[in-house]
Amino acid sequence: MRGKVKSSFVTFGIIFVLAILSLSFISANVYINEVELNPAGTDSGNEWVEFFADAETNVTGWYLTDKDGNQFFLDDVLILENSFYVLEGITSFINTEENITLYDNFDSEIDFAGGLNDSANDGKTWQRIPDGTGDFSFLENTSGFPNQLISITNKEIENACLIKGDNVTLSVSVDGFCVEDVIFSIETGNGWANYSGVKDDKNYSFMINSGELNKTGNFSWTVYVSDCFNQTTKNGDENFYVSNKTELSVSFSPDGFNGWYLTEPSFSLANGDAVNILYTWDGNNIFNFSSPFGLENSPNNGNITGGIHKLRYWSNVSCKNEEQNEEILKFDFFNPAIENINPNFGSVVSDAIINFSAFINEKYQSNSGISLADVKMWVDDFMVNASLRNISLDAWVNYSMSLENGNHNVSVYAKDNSGRESEKNWTFVVDKGITGEIIINSPMQNEIYMERRIMVNLSFNKMFDKISYIDNADERARERIICRNNCESYGLNGKKFIYLQEGYHNLTIIGYANGERVEENVEFFVDYKNPRIKKVEPRGGLNSGMFEVQFYEENPSEIKVMYGNESDMRMEDVSLNNCVRERNLMSCMFNLTLGEFEGQEINYFVNVSDISGNNDVSRESRFVVDTIAPVVTQFHYTINKRRVMFSFDVVEANFKQITYTDLNEKNPRDFRLCTRLKEGSCEKSASFRNGEHNLTFTIMDEAENYSTIEGIIFSV
Repeated sequence: MRGKVKSSFVTFGIIFVLAILSLSFISANVYINEVELNPAGTDSGNEWVEFFADAETNVTGWYLTDKDGNQFFLDDVLILENSFYVLEGITSFINTEENITLYDNFDSEIDFAGGLNDSANDGKTWQRIPDGTGDFSFLENTSGFPNQLISITNKEIENACLIKGDNVTLSVSVDGFCVEDVIFSIETGNGWANYSGVKDDKNYSFMINSGELNKTGNFSWTVYVSDCFNQTTKNGDENFYVSNKTELSVSFSPDGFNGWYLTEPSFSLANGDAVNILYTWDGNNIFNFSSPFGLENSPNNGNITGGIHKLRYWSNVSCKNEEQNEEILKFDFFNPAIENINPNFGSVVSDAIINFSAFINEKYQSNSGISLADVKMWVDDFMVNASLRNISLDAWVNYSMSLENGNHNVSVYAKDNSGRESEKNWTFVVDKGITGEIIINSPMQNEIYMERRIMVNLSFNKMFDKISYIDNADERARERIICRNNCESYGLNGKKFIYLQEGYHNLTIIGYANGERVEENVEFFVDYKNPRIKKVEPRGGLNSGMFEVQFYEENPSEIKVMYGNESDMRMEDVSLNNCVRERNLMSCMFNLTLGEFEGQEINYFVNVSDISGNNDVSRESRFVVDTIAPVVTQFHYTINKRRVMFSFDVVEANFKQITYTDLNEKNPRDFRLCTRLKEGSCEKSASFRNGEHNLTFTIMDEAENYSTIEGIIFSV
């Protein structure tokens, strides 16, 4: 019996062996590769055998025999290398324990497939996996095509060291005749989830943020590939590990308004995967976390003075250092102080129009600031519509009115932006019958004077024996006499002046007559000095966005910085809260986000203005923007007795230095290790005393950007 001939030529690689049914065969370069014993529908004439040749072979005159001895010849057939030939039209195969043998034209047995069973009457066939050399498996028909359609290799994870929140990138290489879909399956902590891969030629990948997974720890993943024959191929399971992210817990939520803490909380850090946990306040000293802590290590005695502080914290896990987490925290531990009241407590006032005022001191300049909307004044228990004014974070309240003779009282209530509040009550006496009257013509109430020589012009309703004044705003306030004997007026018959320093002044003018004392108050500002900028930083080189301006000015109102290049010039306001006063010098540190100018040279200058509208502008400076920290691509060390050789590979065009700090020292300090790179590398040795050492390396560029390697622990 002779069969019909049909051939197809397909070349595929061999990937792995799927062994289901093991049958013996004779090694040759032509193989019985696939057999259809029981096709769907009618068997007769629809049965076939596929051959596979791993080298070009002329099989003309070769033939098959079945279990009953029927012969099926191959006429004029040449099978090319790694190709297939299908002998169709066979009618005599049996479906149970069928044996098929291939002979060449010399009647030598070439291959044998025995013990084949097929009762399913469907499209499944017996086929070798892989083609030619593999064992037989019962799978969907692949006539004329490779039996193993899919090859899955090179399953990889881009970064095997992960901390929760890092991206997980999985990849795989898939080779096959008709790949339809590649599925990445991940055990998410809440069952398995399937994700379609992104194709790039024969490579597929998938990325997921580990924060979307429902746990930390060990995760399993695998790859499924489906083909056009409705077959699904799976490769074995792989694993990756996600370490915990360091968690910050605060003993209680902010107990003030607007996110401010009125009382000091305690802070705890936790990470079950950490080798050690570290934290720093405002980028100063680094501390190892071992137990709950407060503000005792924060700058400027933050546990006493409060203020706005930046807490950074992170962990070193077994394979990497976590990126620093950051929390901005606000603390205000003092109630506003109501000071410099007028009239003074218990004083006797004879003025026709009485001025009531108070200075509301926020105490520390990093606190929350006085809320003007919550400042109130009462005179004789009636709320008045007082004038309010912010002075930096502090405030000033003022009101004037006429009162009848007798006892009177004043109350002032103040609240800051954190919710802290204060109230002050005081009494005084109005007696217009026994005291004279002082009218202050100059200085004028609430005026801003642009020179330190202040004209004093006073009118009296009677002669005084002595006229003096006290500057209540002076920390060392004392009474100064300006007129003695027969003081009918002052400054009316000739100009009179006093000399005052720049700033806020609260003068009490005092008149004495026959044992009586008369007082009148006036408040004003002296702003005779123009702002003078001492220096600005940076003044060239490289910079990542940190600026400093130092200037002399008692009454600053605003700071502006202009920066950019010819095509993109920008302006930013600098908050006065960023400034610290040391005597007469104001120093302001601030950051600008310069990422859009990365690698470019930009210009900048600073404009400082005061409450009088005077200003000073710095010289224009320029620098190159560098906001990217050095990247360490490789680090290792070797120990030889007391000397340790360190080796770094660093990617940084503007490298400055590598330093290290030994946290196990009693007083840790920085030691410089490298100040230049040779072809991107630094190799330096250092000597250490006997014992255990815990090193933190800081790799810094000229713009003060830096990266760190922490938790390097060894013993010598």
